[in-house]
Amino acid sequence: MRKSPAIRRSRFTDPTTPSRHRNQAAAAAIALTGLVAAACGSGAVSSQGAPTSSAGSVTPTSQAPITKPLRILNSFKATAVDPALPGAHWCYTFGYCEHPTVAPEDRSDPKPWLIESLSRTDAQTWKLVVRPGITFQNGKALDGQALAASLQRQIDKNAQVKNFIGGSKATVSGAMEVTLTTPKPNASLPWLLADQGLMPVYDAAAVEAHLAAGGKDLELAGKGIFTAPFTLEGLDTNGAQLKRNETYWAGKPALPAIEIRFITDPQARLIALENGEADMALYPPANLTDVLKTNKKLVLLRQQQAQETLRLAPNVGQGLLTDVNIRKAISRAIDYEEIAGKYMSGLYDPAVGLFPLTVDYALKNQPTDLKEARRILDAAGWAPGAGGTREKNGQKLQLVLLTYPQQPDTADVAIGVQQQLAQVGIAIDIRQVEDINATIAKPDSWNLALIFNSTRSLVGDPIIPSRRYFHSQSGDNKGKYGVADPRVDEIIEKLEGTFDAAERGTLLRRLQDIVITEQAYMIIAGLKPFPIVVTKEWERYQVSSVRRLITFETRP
Repeated sequence: MRKSPAIRRSRFTDPTTPSRHRNQAAAAAIALTGLVAAACGSGAVSSQGAPTSSAGSVTPTSQAPITKPLRILNSFKATAVDPALPGAHWCYTFGYCEHPTVAPEDRSDPKPWLIESLSRTDAQTWKLVVRPGITFQNGKALDGQALAASLQRQIDKNAQVKNFIGGSKATVSGAMEVTLTTPKPNASLPWLLADQGLMPVYDAAAVEAHLAAGGKDLELAGKGIFTAPFTLEGLDTNGAQLKRNETYWAGKPALPAIEIRFITDPQARLIALENGEADMALYPPANLTDVLKTNKKLVLLRQQQAQETLRLAPNVGQGLLTDVNIRKAISRAIDYEEIAGKYMSGLYDPAVGLFPLTVDYALKNQPTDLKEARRILDAAGWAPGAGGTREKNGQKLQLVLLTYPQQPDTADVAIGVQQQLAQVGIAIDIRQVEDINATIAKPDSWNLALIFNSTRSLVGDPIIPSRRYFHSQSGDNKGKYGVADPRVDEIIEKLEGTFDAAERGTLLRRLQDIVITEQAYMIIAGLKPFPIVVTKEWERYQVSSVRRLITFETRP
């Protein structure tokens, strides 16, 4: 990759900015209404006519044929092709897999996509009717048998799907129909079918045959196992190569190809972008917002609403933060306005609670109150010690806070958290780790982690993330964050089986009372509108609110 000394010296490393910024830079539609009604009642939900998609689209300046590939730089690596494996979920973001349902850009109820209709016949039984005329990229038709095989394989082999609907059965009930039976009622199923990488539709028989013959996972690239507008041709540790699916069922994709490179260093991504080596760079640091605004070659785009949640997640199961008093003191000591304004350059919205206030069930129950934070610690026996750090029974109140380079904003937010908690006598040791999920799975090595995971799923559902991060038996919580509260488990299980929206709202508000106010099982550091930096050619691109960045309509 070419280097640009001028950029390193001035454009992305301004010597007049605070050291935290210098250091970071250097390191760095289907017509359909009432799917909820289908979930609440038993009526069928269907779509009519050819589907359209505005996700990841642009306001086109021209409809001339495009001959150049779209070149994308991403900080995270896609590590698998088989949808049953961790690291395969990027297929959703980059347009090489599709789901039975799709989330609209306004984050309203999911709509049928690869299916014509989704209906619930009783509390545990759903019928999916396959949209006719769809084929996998390898030429095989998508029918009831293929859809059932895909769904069942994900249920049996994907750890995340097991967490939500393990034990469910997908059976062929007609040439173009599948019956999905869940062990217990699950009101989130329409959202689960649309969620990022959880239940993409793929040729499960072809995958099983490939693996049974001794084929490796990455060799599934080029096998045409998906239905999407772009075919994955190659995947390795450096990047991915996609080409247009010339027979795509919804229409000819505008782009001929897509090239994705995986580059962790945020500055290196921006250098490559400015040097003309790419068209889009994902995950730009917030501390470069003002610099990017004055750049004549690059354009900073972002979602219209902040949807991505930055969690300050405590290790509840081990160490000092098993003490609820320390967790509550941390929650009160954080200045959320300052985090959003000073440390995130105004790019973020200040956090006020578990959910964004754009949803009617959200509570504003995460205030800043330094006096209360100090009172809580005093009452818990943590007395000010030498150097200002509190102590109790000879132990200092010192915590390890994790950040990770793929999300460069975590480094700056960590500095803000460190400085703010010092005001109440809590010392913070910041540690950047390459693999945040692997480190969290070793709970004896950390106390707090700054990590991006929406408290509403990317498709707008609050129940799926609630199970993921708060249920005692969830694989994303057990042995990691360590939340184990029977009251929380009971609420989540009731939520999953509740189809009435008003009743769900009541349960969600009670969940917030426990998780934020009473126990501080989670602290929300800020809300981020997902940003992308693009070249001038792509300045009319519209950033998807559901992280569906590439569709068959995407074009400059």
